Amino acid sequence: MADPELRRRSQSRATRRTAPVPQLPFAPVHYRLPPLEPLSADQVEAIHTQALMVLAVIGMRVLEPAARAHYARAGAEIDAADLRVRFPPGMIEPLIALAPATFMLAARDPAHNLIVGGDSAIFASVGGPAFVMDLDRGRRSGCMAEVED
Repeated sequence: MADPELRRRSQSRATRRTAPVPQLPFAPVHYRLPPLEPLSADQVEAIHTQALMVLAVIGMRVLEPAARAHYARAGAEIDAADLRVRFPPGMIEPLIALAPATFMLAARDPAHNLIVGGDSAIFASVGGPAFVMDLDRGRRSGCMAEVED
């Protein structure tokens, strides 16, 4: 007959594997204190200015032809040879102004909808892409190289 202590430890491990993790009931979480501001307004402005420069000079590679066509209609410069889209400096800031300060992230269960922005805190698992796709190599499992690309 098996050792009773060994049987007890084995059953305990099996219970731990199948028992659900105890969780508090779902409820939105709100920050009680104002956010820390690690950067001064001048530093934020310098980052913003450089980001606009990168979008105007370097641009970004857009693989989808329909997306490039939308950008072209909106006034972006398209380099068809390397699939690059460059944005004139005056194009981006009016679009940024249209972004809402908060928006709702809709869940399948409306009781679990979340507000993004403002004083709302959201906790979610994050990671690299499960799958990526490009015209050269097609669809494949994502890895760190795709995250860096």
